[in-house]
Amino acid sequence: MKRHPIDPQIPLAAALKFFDGIQARLAAALDLNRATVNEWFADGEEFVPPLHAHRLARMYPEQFGERGAA
Repeated sequence: MKRHPIDPQIPLAAALKFFDGIQARLAAALDLNRATVNEWFADGEEFVPPLHAHRLARMYPEQFGERGAA
């Protein structure tokens, strides 16, 4: 997936860990279908897609911050 340098780099593993390892909780937080989050893992994505990374960084700044470091 193409990313812009200003996009937060939130590792999927870190996002999942924040939601107690439950993909459904990550999906619910982003108002997504569980299958969408499951596809990220099935496709071997390393990072949360940019739009959703921005959303996580805004909703949980103490965890993911401006740059998305977890």
